[in-house]
Amino acid sequence: MKLQGANIFDLDYFEAAGKQYLAESGDPFEMDVAHARNELAKNLDKFLVLRRDNRAFAHVGINFEPVIWNPTDSIARVFSIWVDPDHRGGKACYELIRTAEAFATVRGAKLVMFDEHLKMPGVGRVYRKLGYKPVQTLFVRAA
Repeated sequence: MKLQGANIFDLDYFEAAGKQYLAESGDPFEMDVAHARNELAKNLDKFLVLRRDNRAFAHVGINFEPVIWNPTDSIARVFSIWVDPDHRGGKACYELIRTAEAFATVRGAKLVMFDEHLKMPGVGRVYRKLGYKPVQTLFVRAA
């Protein structure tokens, strides 16, 4: 398994992951597939994917934002993380997070921040196991 930048060939994976998330979260939002694919295609540089046999099965989406009190520093804000249900229960999520942390550190981030998805509150347990501390509804750890 290797974390790599997303590319245009991953759009089908992202569409399937979005539909699965909506089903699992119970979110009544109806995904506009054409709009989602268009937005994703414009923002592929924000996504890293794990692949096995050239097929994506997990991803992480990261924005780098300046720190308000020191604009020369940045925060890596993970806004999306997903592991295909067929690949859960192993180490894929942990590998995804640890590799994203290393990527953030190389990019100069001083802090890694994960949003806890309110529709899927169990994800916070994963962050806690990896040393993240909740700050309001965010989980943060120094990079």
